[in-house]
Amino acid sequence: MIDAHHHLWKLSRADYGWIGDARNPALAPIERDYLVEDYRSLAAENGISGSIVVQAAQTVAETRWLLDQARASNGLIKGVVGWIDMAAGDAPDLLRDLANEPLLRSIRPMLQEIADVEWILQPKIVPALHAVKELDLSFDLLVRPAYLKAALTFLTRNPDLVAIFAANDGMALGAVEAARAAGKDKIVIVGVDGNSDAVKSIKDGRLNASVAQLPYLVGKQAVENVKKALAGSEVQGDIAVPTLVLTKEVLDAGKEPMLQYVK
Repeated sequence: MIDAHHHLWKLSRADYGWIGDARNPALAPIERDYLVEDYRSLAAENGISGSIVVQAAQTVAETRWLLDQARASNGLIKGVVGWIDMAAGDAPDLLRDLANEPLLRSIRPMLQEIADVEWILQPKIVPALHAVKELDLSFDLLVRPAYLKAALTFLTRNPDLVAIFAANDGMALGAVEAARAAGKDKIVIVGVDGNSDAVKSIKDGRLNASVAQLPYLVGKQAVENVKKALAGSEVQGDIAVPTLVLTKEVLDAGKEPMLQYVK
């Protein structure tokens, strides 16, 4: 099994912006280094034979650091989704330099955090986009509803786009509508969450798939383990909860036991 999206971080690198300064109490459980060896043990426990690691900071230093981690993973990390400033004048040359490492497989410009909803359409990024195609890299197009019009134009300008992986179902469903409006109903689009809107879209033959994270099962296991702890029983420090890839075939068959947790 391949884990198609996970992160690593080392807080002393101090370029993340969202973690590392203890200002967000909600992040306290993960406010520590999370490195290859931490991931390796979880991967082994869950039958994961390879992974794609994704940037968690918007810096070139992050991309280079992740490539270093991938090289040191002894084959566990199969690819890196990195970041560069695609509007920079040296972006094409930087991409070519980074792509000398075959483990670089995609670039993610974090569109959903850019205030200009038409950023993706600016002429300054065209040379970098050409380099992405030249180097046979993927391009992560993360969009929220406000970005759909620009995403539609982007898809029209780039007819060789073949697949979109979205970081959640909202983005995936937005990509479905943009792709359909552009007449590109053959593009494979996969989301994450497995929410009710995604399930309906999959059943209707629009969204190709969604990776359900099964929050109902997470809650169920949490309550069961709290009861154990209150009763004085030992509870594991780390508890892995399975995920489920929802496709039309899986939903139509209705035989997968974990479907009971898809709410």
